[in-house]
Amino acid sequence: MIDIARTHHKGAVLSVVTIDGQTFYGIERPWLDNRPLESCIPTGEYALVPYSSTKYSDVWAFVGGTVGVDRGERYNCLIHIANYVHDVVGCLGLGMKPGEKGGLPCVWSSGAAIAELRRILDGRPWTPTVIRWS
Repeated sequence: MIDIARTHHKGAVLSVVTIDGQTFYGIERPWLDNRPLESCIPTGEYALVPYSSTKYSDVWAFVGGTVGVDRGERYNCLIHIANYVHDVVGCLGLGMKPGEKGGLPCVWSSGAAIAELRRILDGRPWTPTVIRWS
């Protein structure tokens, strides 16, 4: 199981992401009434499926509830490289450790975290993936 336990922090949502016993850290935008391209991903249980586009290749998309790939109330909610809240629009940026820059929360070593995620998931879908508030 992938567990994403998150909390609000100064204009961002930070999370502890546990995947196959390994800990990562996530950053998302705040909850903004599930508005596409603005709000963090709704709480719930998801499948995490491989996804590629011209902008993001070899990443994963959340699928379940009102969240889908390429269509739905919310779509293309991805896990991808992102260190700062302004790097994500309705997605989750993954890092190796939490941090702060200029008084704002962030995650560090996002490229390394995504590389490790690719190694762990090995191109496979992963279910269940649970997003919850801690």
